[in-house]
Amino acid sequence: MKLLKILDSSVGQKVVAGATGLALVGFLLVHMGGNLQIFAGADALNQYAVLLKSSAAVLWTARLGLLSLIALHIAMTVRQSVRNRTQRNQSYVNTTFKRTTRASRSMMLTGILVLAFVIFHLLHFTGGLILPDAYRQTDSQGRHDVYSMVVAGFSNPLIVLIYVGGMLGLSVHLKHAISSALQTLGLAKEGHESVARKASPVIAAIIIAGFLAVPVSVVTGLVTAQGPATAVSAAGNDVAEDHSTELGHVGMAASNGKERVQ
Repeated sequence: MKLLKILDSSVGQKVVAGATGLALVGFLLVHMGGNLQIFAGADALNQYAVLLKSSAAVLWTARLGLLSLIALHIAMTVRQSVRNRTQRNQSYVNTTFKRTTRASRSMMLTGILVLAFVIFHLLHFTGGLILPDAYRQTDSQGRHDVYSMVVAGFSNPLIVLIYVGGMLGLSVHLKHAISSALQTLGLAKEGHESVARKASPVIAAIIIAGFLAVPVSVVTGLVTAQGPATAVSAAGNDVAEDHSTELGHVGMAASNGKERVQ
């Protein structure tokens, strides 16, 4: 009952929205790090996927926990928005950020855009309902071939466009959301608000750059079905060196043969 009263209060809704928002930012950073395994090659990414799915209980607990965070975050921000519209004359306790930015005014819109993107992302990479043939691939060790699935997905211009649009919406959302959450939770103390405002776009930029690095690398050919360009190049050089060495040995043998004949 006390929890319901807290969630029904303006301050309680802001605190819960801020806490769940920061938790989701933490998840984005971890998820981004996992995605970047693609630059280590197919084996590294596919083994990482195996590790994530090694325990069904842990996996589904994490998934349900994440979905609960998202649902709670959405519920609190929607209720907060409705409350603000009906009580515009109420002042924000301990507010030091007085400037209204375009990002803060469009939080609901960008939030809807991000939610739509998350649903698409889950249908694509988690559910396999988009490009199902790519989703069903397995590698030589019988593992889910996540690497090939990602490359196949981002070889589709429409999917790349959707991901870029989703990331742009997320960047606008995060730019305001991070500083707002820090302020709400009291982590941006008086006199340090400008630091929080400056840190927010930096953190948002790091997250967006990390997520966009994968589709951009596939589109530009830096990451291909054969592997990251650096790895392929190195392999090609090794083959060329081996071939050159073999030709050298053949040439020496032919030369020695001529000398014996003479």
